[in-house]
Amino acid sequence: MQLLGHTQVEVFYIKPEQVSKEAKAGEYLTKGSFMIYGKKTSAFPQLKYAVGLIPNSERQSEQIIGGPEAAVEKKTKNYILIIPSAGNEKKSDIAKKIKAKLKGGDLDEIMEFVPTGGGEIGK
Repeated sequence: MQLLGHTQVEVFYIKPEQVSKEAKAGEYLTKGSFMIYGKKTSAFPQLKYAVGLIPNSERQSEQIIGGPEAAVEKKTKNYILIIPSAGNEKKSDIAKKIKAKLKGGDLDEIMEFVPTGGGEIGK
């Protein structure tokens, strides 16, 4: 697996029948090792997640939530995407921009969802 920046990672997958604990003739496998035969299929998923604001209700105050876009979208339509990247912008500055776009939320709670290495606000 190779890390490509902070926004994308190379992964591969195979079929179960391509995995074997037995080596080819003349080869040796150490204990706990396995062989993969055949073609590996690579994929390059983009790493991103959503931060959203659930508005006030009668029982509780507004709440910041985060996770995969599909999960956050089920709870609220007021969310933004964060794409981790190697930026030089401060975590607190990114959190302030997110708070402004969401039009609410506790800054400390928002900062818990901002990546340490920097990030970009998606659409």
